[in-house]
Amino acid sequence: MPDFVRPLNLKRPVVNRKLIAWGFVLTGLISVGSWAWGRAKHVQPATALIEGTKGIKEEGGGWWGQIKISYTVQPQTSPTPATQAIVAQLQIQLATASGEYGVYVYRLVDKVGYGIFSDKIFPAASIMKVPIMVATYRKIEKSEIEIEKVQSLLEAMGKRSDNAAPAELTKLVGREFMRETVKDLGMIHSDFDANTTTASDLGVMWKNLYEGKLISSQHWQQMQGFLTQSIFEDRIPAGVPPGTQVIHKVGTELDEWADAGIVMAKQPFIVVILNQKVNLTEATELVPQLVKTIWNTETAGQ
Repeated sequence: MPDFVRPLNLKRPVVNRKLIAWGFVLTGLISVGSWAWGRAKHVQPATALIEGTKGIKEEGGGWWGQIKISYTVQPQTSPTPATQAIVAQLQIQLATASGEYGVYVYRLVDKVGYGIFSDKIFPAASIMKVPIMVATYRKIEKSEIEIEKVQSLLEAMGKRSDNAAPAELTKLVGREFMRETVKDLGMIHSDFDANTTTASDLGVMWKNLYEGKLISSQHWQQMQGFLTQSIFEDRIPAGVPPGTQVIHKVGTELDEWADAGIVMAKQPFIVVILNQKVNLTEATELVPQLVKTIWNTETAGQ
């Protein structure tokens, strides 16, 4: 009989040891996976959070350590009957408008926000000068820049929206520090290099400044002086009663007529109106009208 033909022993079954070993491995993997999935089900996603800008939620545990879930925290935007009503009014006003709009409102007292396309990315234009001002003050507070050398540039940016000052100040503080400052302000969807932002990002920026974060109260007070009674009071300030203080910064391009700031009503609130591809003649009338609608709602009963 040839060597390659072996007699079959009927008394002993054929056993594929490799197949059995793989079967044990597969069964173990399924068991561990099912157990991990069962534990992970109890880790709830972080949603509808009000304070802050970013964070880590840690729950669970086991032989692999803690489960970590990253999440983004934005001011509350859960609709209420009152916010739904104002949003509906704003939508009617924007229904026939040219271009695209992003609107965001945030109540600094009861910490409620609402908006229309508030997470859509828009050109920031000169509104990005506010983070440049903040970055400069941070460098001053680190004793890396002398305020006497930059105060006139800060004032020029705020009062006149001067376009030479931001280039000089960005060179002084450094582009990397500028990027860090934008993120530290909570502007997580904004890009300093591309000069883009969202209405909700600017809302977070103003909220953090109002609450005294990132720069000292002394420098925030000085910033407010530079960002009020500017030569551009034809947007948010034009939609509120005369004499109302508005801390704000406008953004203007050939097809952009934007504004963002804090309206110092009895209960202060943030208003951000971004746009692009608009008819400027139309926008000069529409933006103050939108602000007036917001003012009437936010100050009703005050």
